[in-house]
Amino acid sequence: MAGKTKLRLAREAEGWTQERLIREMRWEATRLGTPLPEDASLKVYVSRWESGHTRVTKPEYRELFRTVYTATDAELGFDLGTSPSEEQAPATPVRPVVIDGQVLDYYSGVLRQHVHGDNLLGAASVLRAAEQQAAVLTDVLATLPRGRRNELAQLVCRYDEFLGWLHQDTGDTTKAMQLTDRASGYGLEIDDPALSAYLLMRKSNIASDAGEHDLAVVLAEASQRLARTYPRLHAVTLRQKANACAAVGDEAGCSAALDLGFEVVEADDPVGLELAPYCTPEYFAMEAAACLTELQRPDQAVYTLQRGMSS
Repeated sequence: MAGKTKLRLAREAEGWTQERLIREMRWEATRLGTPLPEDASLKVYVSRWESGHTRVTKPEYRELFRTVYTATDAELGFDLGTSPSEEQAPATPVRPVVIDGQVLDYYSGVLRQHVHGDNLLGAASVLRAAEQQAAVLTDVLATLPRGRRNELAQLVCRYDEFLGWLHQDTGDTTKAMQLTDRASGYGLEIDDPALSAYLLMRKSNIASDAGEHDLAVVLAEASQRLARTYPRLHAVTLRQKANACAAVGDEAGCSAALDLGFEVVEADDPVGLELAPYCTPEYFAMEAAACLTELQRPDQAVYTLQRGMSS
């Protein structure tokens, strides 16, 4: 055992081959959003790290080993200091060479997992990984000619909208608005009015959280105009308009938005269902009750909530 590095000893303690280690690293790298080189290149670096010829110097690779082995820097030999002249960890491409259906499906699936992770564990659990993946996709998009951008632009738009939500959830409304603005630009590029309506609603919601209530009303009304032909989506925009009107004390505007929202929220709308699956009649009733409570109308809020729960 003499002469073996701590990194090699950690692998042998698990009973893993280097190939098994690389599989574990790749799985964790996907979850953490850490790009890795091809397996053949990575195996060369693993061998050099384990033999002690070079050290693991990049923080993201050290984090990956800590996660794979559930170990500390000291246990893995990372606390020995590094020399600037030492060979660095592998340089990795910032973008895939080709964006095809498989790549789009992969990143779409990862995004769905991030949404699930956010629901289970909160925004902080997925924020960093989602940001890194969005950056990779955005870099690729910048290299594509206009005629080949559409599918990737849709995916980047979804990532940016999700990141806007994550930053809003952590209290950074400035960053949330910046990202949702960027997503809105992609929505315009791909000429998707339903998506543009949804993103305007999100911007209105962020403005509400930031205390910019007049802006929230303006954005909600713009969203509502675009969403009229999508009933479920229209209901989402009406919910936000009611919320914004309640914040500025506009009882008439709030009531009108809620009344119309109750009329359309149960309508069949595949587009709206895809963009806002959470907007059920029960959800709308809860949001309506919150608006009425904001307007100091608790009795009507209770009635509205009961109405929604019994529908």
